[in-house]
Amino acid sequence: DTRSGDVSTAVLTASNCLVLVSDVYAGYVKSIRLANKMRLEQGLQLILPAYCNAHARREFWAGDWDSPEMTDDQEIVIKLYKEIYKLNKESKGLSTEGILQKRLEMKPHFERVRNEAELKVNTYSDKSQMATAYNYFLKNYDGLTLFLTNPLVPIDNNGSERLLRSHVVGRKTWYGTHSRQGAWVAAVHFTITETCKLNGVN
Repeated sequence: DTRSGDVSTAVLTASNCLVLVSDVYAGYVKSIRLANKMRLEQGLQLILPAYCNAHARREFWAGDWDSPEMTDDQEIVIKLYKEIYKLNKESKGLSTEGILQKRLEMKPHFERVRNEAELKVNTYSDKSQMATAYNYFLKNYDGLTLFLTNPLVPIDNNGSERLLRSHVVGRKTWYGTHSRQGAWVAAVHFTITETCKLNGVN
């Protein structure tokens, strides 16, 4: 019934999840804090935030990737992210050890972006896109790099967004559910279908 952070707080409070992969939405930050407060009181393991690198990369350049208008500073970060995603692609299908080895190779690229950000963030106006992008990366560095040491955590949340896309794009067509129960049944079927896809079940 609502997009309020109370919904994600309720889900996280009732869950056993150890990592939440998301963009840096304030509602999720609040939800993790509140869920962890409860877990701390109960002596349970805390939830760690893992942030989406696709969102971080987009902060630096939301235009045409081949545009000559890209500044030198933007180009440095985008090229580093290109190398990071190249290594991520190479890690597909590898063993746990292989994935971690590829991610170890990514670490210097992330450190280079962080160094660039620390060096140059104050050379831009606080309201500029580059200052915003640098600060976004620096503030969320731990969450953006959490996946480097955990092979189960993805580099971004694109996979989840892809799973939801067809349902979101088609929802106007599905007004035909006509009722809460019909919408609930549709959600159950979508969940089963996407879970089968994830597990390679026909």
